[in-house]
Amino acid sequence: MNQWLFYDLNTGLCNGWAQSLIEPVPPAGCGVIASDKGAGFDHVNFKVVNGRVRELTAKQKRERFAPTIDEVKALISGCLAQSDRTQVPDFPISDDVRKAWRTWRQAIRDLSKQHAAAADMIRAFPADPNGVVHASHLAARL
Repeated sequence: MNQWLFYDLNTGLCNGWAQSLIEPVPPAGCGVIASDKGAGFDHVNFKVVNGRVRELTAKQKRERFAPTIDEVKALISGCLAQSDRTQVPDFPISDDVRKAWRTWRQAIRDLSKQHAAAADMIRAFPADPNGVVHASHLAARL
């Protein structure tokens, strides 16, 4: 049974699919094409080129799913919020450990001043004082 793929008319990138449609009416700005890829296939790794469904190259996949500056900023904000407690004077840690957290917090704040691109910020994202690498999920998409 054919699947109906929706794709962006400008880029050709597939952005949705349906198993059956009474009338295959695509969302605004999208085209629709029949595909024999099967239910549940990973449609986001495909695009329509000259009326045919083609898998993205490895480079195209990296570009399509590359982390954004907004994702890095959200990670930084989350890390800062989660580590706020380390800066409270009565939180039970030594002064040396508190200083290590303060230094790490400043280092992640400064990432956007030192690096313009999201990929560079992710590569430079330091492990926290406990050794946790918070940006690993984003680094996996580079």
